[in-house]
Amino acid sequence: MQEAKCIHIKSKKDPTSRCDRNSTKGDFCSVHHRCKKKTLWQKPLAVLTRTQRFAGKKVLSFLRRVTALPLLRRHGLAYFNPTLASNETDIYTLDPVTSIPATYRFSYTDGQRTWIFDSRFLMGLMQYEQQVTNPFTQEEIPAPVLTRLQTLSEFLQKHSLPLLYVSQTLTSEQRWNQKVLDVFLRIRIHGYGVNVAWFEGMTVETHRQFYCHLYRLWIIELQLTEQDKERIVPGHKRHFLLHPNRISYECHTLKWWMKYTLGLMHTLLTASPEKGNQGCGALYILTAFARTLPEVAQVYPWL
Repeated sequence: MQEAKCIHIKSKKDPTSRCDRNSTKGDFCSVHHRCKKKTLWQKPLAVLTRTQRFAGKKVLSFLRRVTALPLLRRHGLAYFNPTLASNETDIYTLDPVTSIPATYRFSYTDGQRTWIFDSRFLMGLMQYEQQVTNPFTQEEIPAPVLTRLQTLSEFLQKHSLPLLYVSQTLTSEQRWNQKVLDVFLRIRIHGYGVNVAWFEGMTVETHRQFYCHLYRLWIIELQLTEQDKERIVPGHKRHFLLHPNRISYECHTLKWWMKYTLGLMHTLLTASPEKGNQGCGALYILTAFARTLPEVAQVYPWL
């Protein structure tokens, strides 16, 4: 049978290290039994003065005021109090709205009532729906609200948080799906209803055609000056380096084409900080889609 050890600590600087002698005098060894103070030492709690407590409360109050406004702008008015929303349950899980994680709370007001959702639910709808509607009222969600949803998605991506419902840590496939969703969400905030299935269903040949149409628009048809190109895509000379005649005999996999065309689309949508220039990029992308895919041409016959 193993003998019990002395419960006395070695020093105040290292309170986790115990005496390695056996306890022969109750809970203590023969050495520490003679100590005047036999109880275990505990680090004393800091005692704050009234002035210090008052100063701490002022700092906390200031931090709440500073951080509250950006949170409300990004997540909506019902961020701190989900019960303000007209819907009492989350449309996806049917749990009370208070169960929605604060990180994913997204609310908006349609003029009379406030609605709150899990942002992952809305982003899932935007993957395959051309028009995102409020499931409670069946009314289309306004474009400014979708713009705010895009801001939230950028915040989540910046902090490596999933945009959609996932059961575990993000896999490489899930990270790829988030990149695709981010690009199509950026197109949507400019007022163009898009479907992620258009991109997911493309073959190597349709990717080539899409790039050729986008290349001709950028280089030839639109007759853009160097100043126009630089305004829409700063550093534009680094892009559209593949000539259509060159890609006709080059052999690339579908995975390569998906990465290349998605990167080009992302550049057209994000290179310029001005929303007007980003809208031009979205229109160029949509025009190339309409010229490549018949289902897109049916939706946008005017392109």
